[in-house]
Amino acid sequence: MGTTVEEVTQTYVDYIRRHSAGKPCYFLGWSWGGLLAYEAARMLGNDIDLKLMAMIDVCDLGAEFALGAKPSFKPGEREALHAAVTEWLGRTKMRAEWDRLLGVMNGDTYDQFLRFVGDEKDPLPADGPDISSREHTFWILIDNALVFRHHKMKPFDAPIHSWAADDSLNRGLNLIDWRRYSPRANPAEIISGTNHLHVIGSQAFHSRLAGRLREALDK
Repeated sequence: MGTTVEEVTQTYVDYIRRHSAGKPCYFLGWSWGGLLAYEAARMLGNDIDLKLMAMIDVCDLGAEFALGAKPSFKPGEREALHAAVTEWLGRTKMRAEWDRLLGVMNGDTYDQFLRFVGDEKDPLPADGPDISSREHTFWILIDNALVFRHHKMKPFDAPIHSWAADDSLNRGLNLIDWRRYSPRANPAEIISGTNHLHVIGSQAFHSRLAGRLREALDK
């Protein structure tokens, strides 16, 4: 671990600056990629002509993994959660990936992870490692949380349009309201009949995105 958001984003920034400096640009970020897209645009500033930033189901970091957060447990709850995680690790096909991730956690971060597990409605998934599996998505969530927990987002005046899968809202995911960061951000448009994994391939989303692109091209 030890990777920062700025280090990851810098690779994209350097590429875009080499190939698109001064040109119209259109950014799209899905899931945690939306945070990278936003940070890249902020770092590039006036080096590019940003026409549109499309954000699809981008989640904010929950309070569970905030630096310094001290989770609370009922008597015996932490021990029970630790035992459940240990049992789960014994049967998951992603054991090596989870060992690497858990190995970089200190005691406080591991307690935050246990609290997150305890607050989840569904049991720990063990259907990995396929990229479309719930477990792989869960692993990505935790992996990225350990990186983004050190990052503080800053305001940036950008033309942001966002979309949210209705399933994500129904599940209570902590989706970002981009109006907190940009005065030119619009309220999220809801895409019905889809979820976080499949919204990016939804024809309804494609149709709405095409409309926003046409509007941006006409400006």
